[in-house]
Amino acid sequence: MATRNRAARPHPIVPSAARELLERLTTSLEIPFTITDDKGAVVASIGGRARGQIEVNALTVLQQGSPMEVTGDSVLRWHLEGGESPSIAVEGGAFAAGAAVYLPLKVGDSAGVLIAHGEPEDVRVPARTAVPCVEVALEFARAAAVMVREGVGPDLALYRLLRGSRAEAYEAQLIAKVAGWDLRVPRAAIVAVPFRRNGNGTHPLSARMLGAVLEVLGDRAPHTPFGRLRGHEWVVLPEVEPDGKASLRALAHELTNALADNGAGPTVGIGELHDHSRTVLALRQSYREALYSARCGSRIHGEPGVYELDALGAAAFFATGRSRRRLAARLLDPLRGQQDLLDSLHAFLRANLSITDAASRAGVHRHTIRNHLERIHELTGLDPRDLDHAVQLCLALLIQANNGHH
Repeated sequence: MATRNRAARPHPIVPSAARELLERLTTSLEIPFTITDDKGAVVASIGGRARGQIEVNALTVLQQGSPMEVTGDSVLRWHLEGGESPSIAVEGGAFAAGAAVYLPLKVGDSAGVLIAHGEPEDVRVPARTAVPCVEVALEFARAAAVMVREGVGPDLALYRLLRGSRAEAYEAQLIAKVAGWDLRVPRAAIVAVPFRRNGNGTHPLSARMLGAVLEVLGDRAPHTPFGRLRGHEWVVLPEVEPDGKASLRALAHELTNALADNGAGPTVGIGELHDHSRTVLALRQSYREALYSARCGSRIHGEPGVYELDALGAAAFFATGRSRRRLAARLLDPLRGQQDLLDSLHAFLRANLSITDAASRAGVHRHTIRNHLERIHELTGLDPRDLDHAVQLCLALLIQANNGHH
């Protein structure tokens, strides 16, 4: 099982903390650049390369340990002589199109390649100047990250970021950069806490569970904020993938299974995604939602599992104020501009869920009320004739009215 000693784990050649520094450095040298790891995969780029993409020429440089230069003419000749189309190479996860200078990088026990995009005669000199600067910057970032982890520690930094004062949260942002946590990318919170039955906690999430968390995070661990926030509460702030909630749910279930396999029976909550997800405010909000979902979900269902606000029913409206307003807006948004449906819904709720009384209040036929309720069900996914759904709709209408929306 993995231990607390992370020094034994392979280091990425570009810690998240160094990306901003590298971008500023290479931009000042006016080089569109890309950096790969020891497998030829892109880890940082201001040259239009997607992270994780394979640079095939970088593999050759890594094997031979010597620079390589590719001109625009050689790329064109290769293509005309029947080489694989660059578009096909991109779809296959590899990219080698365009003139560039490829230079090997060595940082501690890690290797990589610096790619300066452009004709060699234009980028050769500044690229060679950049290599030692980049290597020094990476060494500095790595050493600083070790100092932070051994000094402040990720747990304290995470606590300050999510639960501390504004001043502490600001300090935590600076620590996060050094620790290798890139907070400029969209993130959401996943929180794991011990499952509690009848007020008694079972299967505490002890420090030995760190190995299970590291195993699930895998290559994401070095640049993903995670740690034990307080007591037996574990928090992970993964980067949100393009598929949004789907990847978060998959990761949450992986964490649940891994912790359960290691003797813990946790309940796990997933925080919401926010439009301003690149801010600390959004992370703090997502954390509160994830913690509430974990605690409330297990109490409602009486068993450990993975929960989020959408699965809590009416109980979701007891979350924080901003979460309540956001949930109410999301539930009622499909009814925007549908005044006839809203009138029927108000009448139905005020009539204690009686279609006949609602029709009398609204001055319409009961079949009209019934059709409107069916339409509301289709649009929102909530059936007003179901008590729990009716409570959710009622609370959403009250919150919306209290915020001055009609």
